[in-house]
Amino acid sequence: MRYLKKAIEDMQTQKVVCWGAGRRLKHFLDTYCGPGKLLPKPDFICDSTRTVGDSEYVIPSVTLEQLIEMNPEQTTIIVTAGLFDLQAQIIPSELYYFPLYHRRSFEMLHFLENEKQKLEEVLGMLADEKSKEVYQNVFNAILDGSFIRQSLYTRSAYFGNDLIATLPNNSTVAFAGAFNGKHIERALRNNSSTRFHAFEPNKKWYTFLCDKFRNNNAINIYNRILWKDTTTLAFDGDSLNHGLDAHVAGTADIGNTGLDAVQTTTIDAIDDDTVSMIILDVEGSEANALDGARQTIAQKHPVLAVCLYHEMEDFINLPFKIASLATKPYQLHVRHHSVISAIETVLYAL
Repeated sequence: MRYLKKAIEDMQTQKVVCWGAGRRLKHFLDTYCGPGKLLPKPDFICDSTRTVGDSEYVIPSVTLEQLIEMNPEQTTIIVTAGLFDLQAQIIPSELYYFPLYHRRSFEMLHFLENEKQKLEEVLGMLADEKSKEVYQNVFNAILDGSFIRQSLYTRSAYFGNDLIATLPNNSTVAFAGAFNGKHIERALRNNSSTRFHAFEPNKKWYTFLCDKFRNNNAINIYNRILWKDTTTLAFDGDSLNHGLDAHVAGTADIGNTGLDAVQTTTIDAIDDDTVSMIILDVEGSEANALDGARQTIAQKHPVLAVCLYHEMEDFINLPFKIASLATKPYQLHVRHHSVISAIETVLYAL
């Protein structure tokens, strides 16, 4: 944290360039940049994939070629694109000579400084020392800008790990974010009697899953968003990245070019009394999906495996939400299932 605070001080006398003008930039600028905020307003915006008009953000734009020609001793770069988008360009462009930070480091700094008490409370809720260590070290890795942190890694997300070794016989899993079906296949290898209610709002992957599991009557596939109630939402299937950054875009964006209007449903609406596990990997919509599972959690006390990492606030909000929905106590655990430090942190409620 001290290192990042010193970097912020240095920015006051340097040019600051935000590199990446995708969907995350506006929120970053509005929340963290400008007078009285954590970071100064950037001097320039750069995007490697398109020409950014100066009027889009009321900040001048530069090309990647112009960025490369800037003086590293007088320029700071903040990566405001997605996690992977720009990594491959750093070495051939020799941008490693610049002080270069990812936006998530500053978001984490702001988060930790403003939520100290609640973070301590969540640490106290975790049931084992490994969970507490993982929880804190994820924060440290993101603060430090560590793209890879091998020591965080635990094999096998959701099941087949040290918390859930084998799925119970004839268990039924409600799984949101089914994507390409790899975790369904893993579950069937773990225990072939496992049944699934799998939700995938991306049309491409929904069609793929229906074809892939067409001969398995124990796997039900739904082209729905799991939510807190029934409505219609705009959904960005992220075709450029094959759905890796697919996300709910909200109601105001329905009708926008490139977005799909997708109906929502709830876990409580599943017509199946045997749901024994809920897995949620829904790109930041986990809290809404849990709100739609209130009755199921209260009455059936299913095992929960919920991704924590999509939204910074979820590291606090989701443990408290699960505790508030349960009618009998859960044991809460945290594991990290990727060597990449910023993704695949999962909260387990057993």
